Amino acid sequence: MSAKHTLVVAMCILTAACSSEVNVEKIEQEYASLDFSILETNAEQVVTCVELRTGFLVTADKDGSVGYLSRDVPESQHALVDEAIPECFEDLGFSDSEEPSETQKERLLGLQLEARKCLQGLGFEIPEPPSLSTYIEDYGGPDHWAPWRYMGNYQMSHEKSLEIFEQCPDPVSLVQ
Repeated sequence: MSAKHTLVVAMCILTAACSSEVNVEKIEQEYASLDFSILETNAEQVVTCVELRTGFLVTADKDGSVGYLSRDVPESQHALVDEAIPECFEDLGFSDSEEPSETQKERLLGLQLEARKCLQGLGFEIPEPPSLSTYIEDYGGPDHWAPWRYMGNYQMSHEKSLEIFEQCPDPVSLVQ
């Protein structure tokens, strides 16, 4: 049995489904092509938007987050900037507020399985995934399974987590 066939069988068993719409090779290629740098690029656009709206200096991080230092924004203006940040993400189309379809969730689970495999390859222990039906049912809720949710169990610097994120991106952050 080839490694690819084994992966297909394992994915089918783990997810309790074998949809013809999810092609394992396609998922592997899609995961390998995820571009971590797009998060920082998007965040830089959000920075410009927030600065234009508020007049205050904010910064982009490599992980796609946008924030500010207390010295750059007076405390009385924190609420204004805190409100502008998610609004700019939304206005620029970087915030997906729509619930993914079941087919999209099935694709995301495939990508999450690739992330899990990558993180395990770096020596991290990530719990077994749920069945596809449980993944779909729990999606977006507090019990939602995602490999990166378990990375908080490891004590590491922000720089180290960015390094790992670049090697094993979180598909939910990069796929819309």
